[in-house]
Amino acid sequence: MPTRGIGTDDVLPYGGLISRLCAYTLATYSAAGTAPPADGDIVTFSSGANNRVVLAPDNTVGLLGRVKGAPNTTDLTVNVEWLDVYAFVELATDDLSTVTLGNAAIKDGNTTVVNNFDGGATTGNLKIVALSGSSGAGTVCCAVVML
Repeated sequence: MPTRGIGTDDVLPYGGLISRLCAYTLATYSAAGTAPPADGDIVTFSSGANNRVVLAPDNTVGLLGRVKGAPNTTDLTVNVEWLDVYAFVELATDDLSTVTLGNAAIKDGNTTVVNNFDGGATTGNLKIVALSGSSGAGTVCCAVVML
């Protein structure tokens, strides 16, 4: 008797992959700086700017997404379907200068500090993809990556 395959809706929570509108620039999207995003491209977040994607370089193992549809050349955005991200979360920080794009967010402060994060870790599943500013208190947007 043949076995039934497991459908995507049965495997993934909420019935599918998460998509997010992301920014890009022609100058940084590809190594040559001349190729715009195209449907099916495999991308990752850039550590150079908030919520910006670039073509994934060789040996990239996390934060991988696939471009879905043509890019919007007016506002330089592209829809990305994330292959290993299952959520995006916004976290509070008391000092944005301690947060680095591409690093992992970690809880900052002992048990008397109820809600504060910084971004000094290189490993972890809360990858920082956007900051609300460059100093002082604010928020960080993190991609929750499946490890």
